[in-house]
Amino acid sequence: MAEFSGNDLNAGHRRRLWKRFSDSGVSALADHEKLELLLFSAIIRRDVKPLAKRLLLRFGSLARVLDAEKKELMSVEGVGERAADVIRFSRELMTSYLEQKTVTAECIASGAAAADFVRLKLGGARFESIMVLYLDSQNKLLCCDVANGTVDRAAIYPRNIAKRALEVGATAMILAHNHPSGDCFPSEEDINVTRLLAATVANLDIRVLDHLIVTPAAFSSLAAMGLLKS
Repeated sequence: MAEFSGNDLNAGHRRRLWKRFSDSGVSALADHEKLELLLFSAIIRRDVKPLAKRLLLRFGSLARVLDAEKKELMSVEGVGERAADVIRFSRELMTSYLEQKTVTAECIASGAAAADFVRLKLGGARFESIMVLYLDSQNKLLCCDVANGTVDRAAIYPRNIAKRALEVGATAMILAHNHPSGDCFPSEEDINVTRLLAATVANLDIRVLDHLIVTPAAFSSLAAMGLLKS
């Protein structure tokens, strides 16, 4: 728990927030209070409650605050470079946490098992990006690659993916990409390119387990929808 000096006018409020978190966890806090706790490390003396509320008003939700770019955060009155960096760091820390959990998991039997990591990694991006998770014969994660696209398209190249799978010794893979529009329903192109990839790598004894379409709030699974095979 943070230490406070006697001349900190906001010390009592900060202590109470930390105590509530310590006793009851993050679920006991409102979204602006969660942001306050985060901002305490960047803004030592000033009352950060008004700033936390301005951030939520500007971006609409806690998730969108964490997804915001540094320049966007600094456009909000009261957010300096350090505060913006602290907010961005917190999101990257969550991503690293889920990535390590995914790497050390006993197995990833389906795309749904990796959905939290994929959503955190790609869900809030402003441009479409492709992620490929390469798995070994026990469905443990070997590595994952991300390629960025445009605001409404990210190209999938089956030959390049097959080559990479052979390089890392993968026997299975999970494909994922984000829809910045917020609609996670797969397009006809999504379905067709997934089937093409599955057919390409099948000749190499490599399986495509799933293709996830993700947004910050949801995901869809082509495997669960029965769309991997024609």
